[in-house]
Amino acid sequence: MREALINCIIHQDVNAQGHIIVERTDDSFVFMNPGMLLVSRQQYFEGGRSICRNPTLQKMFMLLGRAEKAGSGVDKIVSGWQYLGWPHPTVAEEMRPDYVVLTLRLGVKTTQENPSRRPIKKNWRKRQILEFCEKPKSFSEIMDNIGLKDRVSFKRLYINPMIEEGVLAMTEPDNPTSRNQMYVTVQETQKREDAQEGSQEGSQHE
Repeated sequence: MREALINCIIHQDVNAQGHIIVERTDDSFVFMNPGMLLVSRQQYFEGGRSICRNPTLQKMFMLLGRAEKAGSGVDKIVSGWQYLGWPHPTVAEEMRPDYVVLTLRLGVKTTQENPSRRPIKKNWRKRQILEFCEKPKSFSEIMDNIGLKDRVSFKRLYINPMIEEGVLAMTEPDNPTSRNQMYVTVQETQKREDAQEGSQEGSQHE
């Protein structure tokens, strides 16, 4: 686990969109770092050859005794994971934004039972949007916060479905194309509506 996390840190592309992501699902640990593989998948698992994006970070971890020498980190992850009796780790690449995804499974699953990476990442982004929109935010502010650039895809994949699910609301629902349109989590919207209703009821009693 330690090697997997350090591997994420020293091989991340600091100029790419996104951040390091570590997730614990029901049947796996998932480590995601921005960037793409610099070697083939076979070389990635076999070790012995490594092209490190951040050699200074790698040297720092080596001096701390927290990282192996260049080219031996991933094969140590594999051998350690299999020693514990778990399935062979898998690595995948995702694009737009670019991510290397290392998955350490905790049990044997069929192909049908294995959750795909994309829904996991999508759900993580939805949580990020809801946390960010506890106070009203503009469309551009939300996109910048999660590091996406394609406005059409972002609206189709995230904003519209979340509004339909009732977890996100427009501040001006009667005028969806308003230049002042902002988005807020339904919890925050509900709080404001409750406060307004309470204020109106108080005025009526007066």
